[in-house]
Amino acid sequence: MDVPFEQLGPGQKGRLAFQVIGKDGPILNPQNIRYMSPDKMPIGENLGLGLDTAVAGVNLLVSAGTLALAAATLREVRRIHKQLNEIDQKIDRMESKIDEVLRQVQVINVKVEENNLRHAIHHVFARALSDHEIDLIELGRLHADVEAYVDALPAPLLFNFGLRLSTDVADSLSSVCSLLLQLRMMLAERHNLRVQGDPFKCLAIDTMQECLGQDIGSIVRGAIAYSRSAKHYGEGQEVILRSIGERFTWSDEADIHYFRELLDAKMASPLDDAFRSFLYNSACLYNNLPDELFEDPDDDKLGERLFSLCHAWLLETDGGLVLRTRTELEGISKGYQVAFWPGLADSETRQTVALGFRCELPSNLPKQP
Repeated sequence: MDVPFEQLGPGQKGRLAFQVIGKDGPILNPQNIRYMSPDKMPIGENLGLGLDTAVAGVNLLVSAGTLALAAATLREVRRIHKQLNEIDQKIDRMESKIDEVLRQVQVINVKVEENNLRHAIHHVFARALSDHEIDLIELGRLHADVEAYVDALPAPLLFNFGLRLSTDVADSLSSVCSLLLQLRMMLAERHNLRVQGDPFKCLAIDTMQECLGQDIGSIVRGAIAYSRSAKHYGEGQEVILRSIGERFTWSDEADIHYFRELLDAKMASPLDDAFRSFLYNSACLYNNLPDELFEDPDDDKLGERLFSLCHAWLLETDGGLVLRTRTELEGISKGYQVAFWPGLADSETRQTVALGFRCELPSNLPKQP
């Protein structure tokens, strides 16, 4: 890669230039990222966008081992990448009790499944990455491998606090996810500039909604409602069983056991099945958290804590990383209009275009508030 930022010092700026090549339509669906020397790149749209994407791409190439940089430059790139990464900023500002939850849940053993994913990552990286180019079509093939990994898990992925990834796998997925999210944000911003900010045509990015398929508030309300129903059912069941023992003096422990199983089979199980069927996300949240957490009688306080935990799971845990990466890979493999913005009118003809971006790489970014 011909990138003149090997000797960044205080107050100095480096430059990165790259092209995003893809099929243009209502929104460009990217197929390739190609880094070039800023002085050799042909004039393109050059909208002043792209720093986040450029740095995220370099970070992926470095992490995959296809691009070698001097140690000082590598530190600089990763420092800038972290400061530019919106997800990292949210994590730094988030206050949650997720560590307490992680200590209470059981870690699931998925070493075989993880090893299969690791081999898939290495294979895809070898085909998709070079020292100056990222083949997004090849990288998108990783979507099927992540799907296979999720399908092989012994428990649902959503709100699975017990999933742990090895450092190398987590780093690879994080680099991929960061690049694809930054790229999508850049192309969405380009689209919004092209439609001149028309509120009926502008595109929004909501990672929570896109990954979960539902707003967090409704997920939380469903989980609280079920926890209250389960509590009332449990209390009511004990009242019924106690009444049976008191009113039918001939009954013994075997009878009580029989009626307990009958109530569970005819009432509790159907209710659970209906809950999982109609409120799947809420069921995953409820089933993956310790029972003691739902003992708080204040629905508002409990809701605030669950809301925070949902955010924290998606942004801070390995399970959330897998889901975010799968979501971004789906956009690359299926197209943005399928995965994220189905409301966009498709065009019959899609021309291949190459958008050029030049951006400065400052060595002293201001600290985020």
